[in-house]
Order: sequence, then structure tokens, then C-alpha cells
Amino acid sequence: MHVESGWCCCNPFSISLIFFSTPPVESGTLMQGEYGLQNVSLSLPCVVAARGIEQVLTNTLTDDEEEGFRNSARVLREGLDAVGY
Repeated sequence: MHVESGWCCCNPFSISLIFFSTPPVESGTLMQGEYGLQNVSLSLPCVVAARGIEQVLTNTLTDDEEEGFRNSARVLREGLDAVGY
């Protein structure tokens, strides 16, 4: 398809393909402030290169999605704490 001019909406996966020429992969990622979380690993789409994760891709979440995401992180962190990790 040929487009003379215009605009398009891209999700983070498309942006990764366009700008980095590599598809993002889901990766267990140590949270370092993403969504306000620390010290727990969750799966987020990431751009991975030869030296590891180059960029963690985040999306805008609805309030309900963010609450569920934070709840998942809390449950995982509590489980890790319970076994001394």
C-alpha cells in the first residue's frame, strides 16, 4: 500500500518494529519505577538486544488495570518475602 501523507496510531509493539527493527518480547523485568513499582519482577514488553534489555515498554493503564497490576505485584512480593527472598 502506498500512502502519500497522513498519520497513524501505533501501539508500542509497532513502534518497536519501526524504530528498533526488532520485535519486543515479553520478559520478566525487575521493576525499577515502572508503574510506581520496585523490587518485584513482572512480565512487560521489552526491546532486547545483544547486551540484554535495552528498553522496557509501558502502556497507559486504566485505573482498574493499574490496580490489578499493582495487586499482582503485591501478591508476588508477599510470596517472595514469605520465603525470605
